[in-house]
Amino acid sequence: MQHAYQWLQRTAQALKLVLHPDKTRIVDLRGGAEGFDFLGFHQHMVRSRKYGKWYCQRWPSGRAMAAIRAKVKATTAPRSRLKQPIGNLVAELNPVLRGWGNYFCWGNSAKKFSQIDAYVWERLALFDVRSGSTPGGGGEKNTHMPGRLGSACIASLGRSATPNPR
Repeated sequence: MQHAYQWLQRTAQALKLVLHPDKTRIVDLRGGAEGFDFLGFHQHMVRSRKYGKWYCQRWPSGRAMAAIRAKVKATTAPRSRLKQPIGNLVAELNPVLRGWGNYFCWGNSAKKFSQIDAYVWERLALFDVRSGSTPGGGGEKNTHMPGRLGSACIASLGRSATPNPR
C-alpha cells in the first residue's frame, strides 16, 4: 500500500501537483469493504447478484444528497412563501432538480433519485397543507399532486438521459 502512495506522490510531483495529506488516502476496494467519494459520487465495489463478479458502482455521495435536500428545504420552508402559489415553488425547484439529476444520472443512482423524489413530494405536500390550498387540512395523501404540479421527477431522468443506441 505504501508503495502505491509513494508512486502517486512521485507522479504528482512530475505533473507539478501537490497531494493534500488530509484528502489523499489509500482505499482497499477489494470485497466491497470500503468506498470513497470523488466529485460528488460515492465509488464502491458491489458484487453482481446474477454473475457473482465485482463491479465498481457509483451513486450520489451523502454530502451531495444532503446538499440537494438543503436546497429543496430552503425553497419550501420559509413561511413568507406560504402566500405564493405552489406553482412558483415548482418552477423554482425544477431547474435545480433537473440539473442535479442530469449530473448524477451517470452511475447507479436510481435508488438515490427515488429518495430525492420522495423528499421533494413530501416537502411540496407539507407546503400545500400549510398554505391552506388543500381542503380539509390535507389529512389523506394527495396521490395526484406530482402530476398536478408538474414537478420534475428525477428518477425518470436516468432512464431518459441516455439515448437508445438503435
